[in-house]
Amino acid sequence: MLITLKKNELVYDIEFMTYKVAKIHFLDVAPQAATDVAVGDDDRDYVDRLLESAVANVKTELQWCVDERRHDVVTDMVSPDKHDYDIILNIDEKSRKAAESLCSAIHDYVVHYAVYRVMLLAAPGFAPSYAALAESDLNRAYSLARNNSKYKFYSLF
Repeated sequence: MLITLKKNELVYDIEFMTYKVAKIHFLDVAPQAATDVAVGDDDRDYVDRLLESAVANVKTELQWCVDERRHDVVTDMVSPDKHDYDIILNIDEKSRKAAESLCSAIHDYVVHYAVYRVMLLAAPGFAPSYAALAESDLNRAYSLARNNSKYKFYSLF
């Protein structure tokens, strides 16, 4: 199963979340802090690195179901023409709803991870909330992938 994370959607969500935090919590109190919290075009290189790091985290966490045989065929890096991230997983594609849920969980993780990293620098008090969201999203992705895996898992207990 090919999961494609659209870079423009990821960036939009990151910019929107950081803008909302800046507007709600900092704009009236500390306008400069609001500018520091909100991610914009000036931060694009940093955001790109955060996205690449988050996608690498997902592939590491789900390495047991990443399709390494086709790894060279479809790249996991951003292609210049596509601007998307592709992850190939050995997941049963019969359940469209499960596939959509897995894609959504991975998307949410990547966004929350990036916002968490931004908050660590710009508004450390908000970072733990986004770290918890990212962890929850990654756990959800792992659970969905495991429940829909082509491999069978057995408990020893």
